[in-house]
Amino acid sequence: AAWLEKKSKNPPFLGIGVSSRLRFQGGDTKILTANELPTPKDAEELALLLNISTSELFWLSYERAATSLDHYTRFEIPKRSGGKRLISSPKPKLRTAQRWIAENILDKLSPAAQATAFRSGASIIKNAEPHLNAAIVVRIDFRDFFPSITYPRVRGYFESLGFNPGVATLLALISTDAPRVKVSFDGKTQYVAMGGRSLPQGACTSPALANLITRKLDARIAGLCQASTDQWTYTRYADDLTFSTQARDANVGRLLGSVQNIVSDEGFRINREKTAVMRAPGRRIVTGLIVEDEIRLSRRDLRRLRAFLHRCDKDGLARVSEEIGKDALAVAHGRLAYVQMVMPEHAGRIRGKYSWL
Repeated sequence: AAWLEKKSKNPPFLGIGVSSRLRFQGGDTKILTANELPTPKDAEELALLLNISTSELFWLSYERAATSLDHYTRFEIPKRSGGKRLISSPKPKLRTAQRWIAENILDKLSPAAQATAFRSGASIIKNAEPHLNAAIVVRIDFRDFFPSITYPRVRGYFESLGFNPGVATLLALISTDAPRVKVSFDGKTQYVAMGGRSLPQGACTSPALANLITRKLDARIAGLCQASTDQWTYTRYADDLTFSTQARDANVGRLLGSVQNIVSDEGFRINREKTAVMRAPGRRIVTGLIVEDEIRLSRRDLRRLRAFLHRCDKDGLARVSEEIGKDALAVAHGRLAYVQMVMPEHAGRIRGKYSWL
């Protein structure tokens, strides 16, 4: 009985490759308390905070190479740049546990000031403003941003906050997952892991964890920019890094080389195909917005919106909805809200033209 009680508080094994730090000693309660974070010492206390049983906690966190039950609903959506993006949407039990982690741990911590996505008050406008009317704008993209933030990194981050290794392991297992494929054989269906665990796109914990874990990277790049004689300005919107300067003769090659070194050292990779250097008087674009004398949308984006609205006005919302497989009015409202955020006066003129909006 004593052994079973100990096992319920301190599980010795939660799957191959993830159980090496299931030790429920240590941690730093003083640091947790100073940051107003919860202080669970074992699985039983964590389950109590999550309002689930310990058996449910282990069921949600256990690592299985193949399983008959997937904790996520998985689907693909098209990327703007082409290809497909895998979305893993947690099912209700897991979503509730992740939401608790987000609200009671992650939301109480602050990412670097240069991180302009996934935080209160963040927007593509806030990301673009520091680069307005710059002489040179440089854009760098990460390759496989969320998949690069692996289970060991997430576990290590929770330990750095003061959680003991065992609790950090449980928090990391709830917050990560491996990409899986559905395999049917001999009348049975299994969901088979196709790689290691990392941040799933679709979990409410992933954006905040990505921002917080890249805090050191942001600080190092910001320090590089401050020390540069070219006086570079730096912001990061998710996996999109933007640099700008008023110095027309700035050494862009030196910047790119130094950033590459920091990015590699911090465990990320740059998608070289998306690196762009934009110089005045040519067009300078930051997270899809023109940043020249003012922040605005491109003429191409506005033309596409007008064409879509004209089509809805001419053919009727019902017919367009059927053709695109979506609610045309909802699509129109969404696109107009985007224009409203960036160019409110222009949005007002569009709204005045179409009474059905």
